[in-house]
Amino acid sequence: MNQEKSNVQYDQIIANCRNEFEEKNKKYGNSLNAYDAFGVLQKVFIKLFRIKSIQEAGKYEVKGETIEKEIPGIINYCLYGICAAKNMDVRISVVLEGPDLFTEYDNAAKSTRSLFQKKNHDYGEAWRQLSVSYMTQESLSKYMRMYTIYGELKFNHEKRDELAKEFLEVFSDICNYMIFSAIRISEGTNPMI
Repeated sequence: MNQEKSNVQYDQIIANCRNEFEEKNKKYGNSLNAYDAFGVLQKVFIKLFRIKSIQEAGKYEVKGETIEKEIPGIINYCLYGICAAKNMDVRISVVLEGPDLFTEYDNAAKSTRSLFQKKNHDYGEAWRQLSVSYMTQESLSKYMRMYTIYGELKFNHEKRDELAKEFLEVFSDICNYMIFSAIRISEGTNPMI
């Protein structure tokens, strides 16, 4: 078990994702402001479902849009989703822009990394034995839990703090599964399996 190696790999994936997030923000502006936390969650679902569909079919129809290219988008959507969820108001929507956006992104990345380190310690890097397809399925399962939590958040104001905390943790879990997948792929694991 080499957790230090995992930490270095994890940080590299996050750095690459942040660069992509910044580049897209410069190019398109923060178009994610059009979405509330649930809308961002739907973006995560679309990309996860595409990966699962490709894995099941065993081939790509859209050339150049590989699983490896989808994963950073999912990670960035998850980190942005954490930002949005942390700043939810009664309407469950938020607008993040400029320096605040990148500060929130970095904070989301730090909290997700902290969760990774705790779980990685407790589970002894078991994720290194998991297939990318399993981690995709697990992420889709987490999505379904978030779908339920969102409904409760929207209509059950008494449990809002408790549910919002769970919503954030599940976004972090999906993010971490995708970071694990990126690491495994970088080490030669077949993303189709």
